[in-house]
Amino acid sequence: MKSSPVTFPESHNHKLARTLARRLIQDWQIQSNPSAARALKQYPFLFRYRSIAMDLAYEEYCLRSESGEQLDTGDFCHQFPDLLDSLQQRIAIHLLLTDGSTELVPGEKNRWPQSGERIMGYRVCQEIGRGCFARVYTAVEEELGNRLVVIKVCPHGADEADTLGRIEHPGIVPVHSVKQDPTGLTIICMPMLGTRTLCQVIQQDRGESPVENHRPCDRIVKWMLPLAEALDHAHGRGVLHLDLKPSNILITDDHRPMLLDFNLSFDSAHHSYRAGGTLPYMSPEQVYQLIMEPETELSLDHRSDIFSFGVILFEMLYGKLPWGRAPEHGSMREMATSLLEQQRALSHTTAPPAARKLQAVIQKCLQWDPDDRFQQMTEVVTELERLSRFTQRLAGTMDVHRRLLMVGALTLGTAGFLFGLQLSAGPSSGEKLIMQGQTAMNHGRHARAVTFFTHAMHHPDYSHEAQYRRGLAHGLDGEIRRALIDFQAVRKQIDDPRLDAMVGYSYQQLHHDREALDWYLVAVRNGLSNWQLWVNMAHVALNQNLHADAKQYLDLAEKAGANGAKYFYARLLCEYWKPGISQETFQHLAHWIQQLSNCTFTGPDAHADLARVLVRLSNQNPSRLPQAITSLETAICQGADLRELARDPHLRVLFRREPRLYRTKTGVQLSTVPCPEPIPVLYITIQIPGDELRTRGREKQKKGKLTHRKN
Repeated sequence: MKSSPVTFPESHNHKLARTLARRLIQDWQIQSNPSAARALKQYPFLFRYRSIAMDLAYEEYCLRSESGEQLDTGDFCHQFPDLLDSLQQRIAIHLLLTDGSTELVPGEKNRWPQSGERIMGYRVCQEIGRGCFARVYTAVEEELGNRLVVIKVCPHGADEADTLGRIEHPGIVPVHSVKQDPTGLTIICMPMLGTRTLCQVIQQDRGESPVENHRPCDRIVKWMLPLAEALDHAHGRGVLHLDLKPSNILITDDHRPMLLDFNLSFDSAHHSYRAGGTLPYMSPEQVYQLIMEPETELSLDHRSDIFSFGVILFEMLYGKLPWGRAPEHGSMREMATSLLEQQRALSHTTAPPAARKLQAVIQKCLQWDPDDRFQQMTEVVTELERLSRFTQRLAGTMDVHRRLLMVGALTLGTAGFLFGLQLSAGPSSGEKLIMQGQTAMNHGRHARAVTFFTHAMHHPDYSHEAQYRRGLAHGLDGEIRRALIDFQAVRKQIDDPRLDAMVGYSYQQLHHDREALDWYLVAVRNGLSNWQLWVNMAHVALNQNLHADAKQYLDLAEKAGANGAKYFYARLLCEYWKPGISQETFQHLAHWIQQLSNCTFTGPDAHADLARVLVRLSNQNPSRLPQAITSLETAICQGADLRELARDPHLRVLFRREPRLYRTKTGVQLSTVPCPEPIPVLYITIQIPGDELRTRGREKQKKGKLTHRKN
């Protein structure tokens, strides 16, 4: 079994230091005179605890910024030379949420989590970013092996989470899970991929000559092409970002750019905007509609994102914005007027020959009239792909002499050098291949992960772990039969109830409910018990009309701490499919509908089921029908088959009442991965640590050798 992490008690002096720091911060909030430098000078022993000193400096920065003071980040950070790098990085993440944002919604007072607190299964480690409407923390997810994650805590964040869940793409930071606490805060859990943003990259490059040759252009295209593809993917699903800027582009630890922060996005599945943006990057029509004429109805489209994308391209190429900064001390309307004048009068910088093709793309993105820009993000992707091929060919031509010199050097080299070169170019170790495969999985590149894990299987010490992880990659990529083969192969070598559950879940995905339930029961008999497993067992039991068994499994799930949309949805189905209808049944259905309505979840089948239950309840309470219509409309938007729903006798009353439902358009492309249903994904929730698989694999090999010798 996996050992629990050792927790060291906090020392008495550390407790005193933290208590003092909290008291200082409380005084600052009341008296509005924060000064970390003064506090550290007055209490020098606080410097012994770097994290506490960092918290004080960061809190001063936040309080002074929120009071409206214009701070020079560089000057502020240089007050604390011992904390300089770490403090600059934390403030950069802070700016990711606040850099010029103009969201036009009044703020709300919220009680934010503190370091060390536990909230909805996460242990908060450290705050790394703060805005008016959200806080971002590193945290430990205790239910899943104490893995390090990033959580974004915000009020009313359900729409953003739902949007991110539907537009999964390698160029968009994925969402692990979404939870809502009783106070109304939404917790969006994301993988810990890195903390650097494109804003920092641009700042580092500033001062260098950006267009000396084709190398910088090639680099710009390399960074921006995946982002263009991600935006094109989002636009294809009816989602606009509407707050594109360098600080909303994460640079992962393996140097991949990914889109962040869809908090202000428009999603056709929700039929609503959250008004906002960041002024220097906003399109003219966005500035006009949000600031100059805020009473008009918002009517923005993907061309607004294309304009913002062009601003970022310009800033990457020239190291500055296409227009000067708006006056810092004027009103919002004055700043917007100044920006609109500069956008209309923009005269493009004459680019050197090496950058003229990229400049042409930028120029078309930044046209004042949306009709003169690229009309689809697909067109931008095509142009950047063409430019990428051009710069790569030219770079290859420029390097031909270098390559010839290298060949000559190799020819003249000694045999020992060549032999060493051959060894250094040999295959990677099994451990490295598994790490590369896991990184690919974390970024949603499941097919690539399969390749790494397949190569790792050739290393005996890592073969079982690699095949298990390959099964996970196959499963998450939709190749369920291949996943099943891998799990069964590992199961023959290693006896583990978690592998039994993986086999059962694979059968469930293939709709082989009897086999799935058999394997789940084997896992339970072998000692596995968690609420996600019990919920899935209830689903496969219901599919076989084993209602009593399903209720028993859900009761066990409740004892194991089940909560959230996945559990409530299973309870709702269990009650809906119960034989016979009684007054108690209606009361239970109403209860589980209320529980489910308080959660954020996707899934066309789930929303259609919710509509069916509401129709049944409308027999006693006709006021349920509008809610049923809304649920049915959501199901269609999330990809449900309109014709199948229209033929459903339980839903026919809704189509008769609201004929407009026949004209509802889906917000997703059915050829892509559909919106996930609120059913636990055991490939994610049940994990087997690699060291366990390696240890047990070695034990199996030793036993095999001993048996062979005896024979």
